[in-house]
Amino acid sequence: MRYKSGQKEETHQKMISAADKTFRAHGFHGVGVDGLAKTAGVTSGAFYKHFSSKAKAFDAALETGIDELQQVMLEFKERHGDEWWLPFARFYVQEKRICPPEEACALQSLSAEVMRAGENTRSQFTQQLQKLAKVVSGSNRKGDQQQVLVKLAMLAGAVTLARSVNDPKLSKQIAEGVLQQFERC
Repeated sequence: MRYKSGQKEETHQKMISAADKTFRAHGFHGVGVDGLAKTAGVTSGAFYKHFSSKAKAFDAALETGIDELQQVMLEFKERHGDEWWLPFARFYVQEKRICPPEEACALQSLSAEVMRAGENTRSQFTQQLQKLAKVVSGSNRKGDQQQVLVKLAMLAGAVTLARSVNDPKLSKQIAEGVLQQFERC
């Protein structure tokens, strides 16, 4: 297959986007290569021209998701200055708790998948998470980076639990409880 100038990169990005949304919604084992290709609007053969395996597509989707989270956090930091965590926490537990699964945060929707993945994926995730903590904290100090990771763990854990229960009142209580913790910080 011959690509026009820029078409190959455009197709690659389209496939990463489709994989990202599909893995967030269905998990790694909830979709096969044929499903990923169909969602991206390409053939399975085209999929393999871009990714040597479904795991490689997952890794690309995971990287995209962590980059997206980092960008959103930096936007909140820029918009709200030193007091950015609470507005970000409100957004996260309100929006990411009720959005469609394919729009959920990669951190909360894909972490369990990473936990069961191979060493390469886990290593990549570790590096991406460490990079995110360093960039968002704006510091080389491990304590500052640890604070970012602790707060993200609280938010991702809260959203995971809140999305998992079938009682809307309990879901809201979980979200509000974590927000109260952020207000105390």
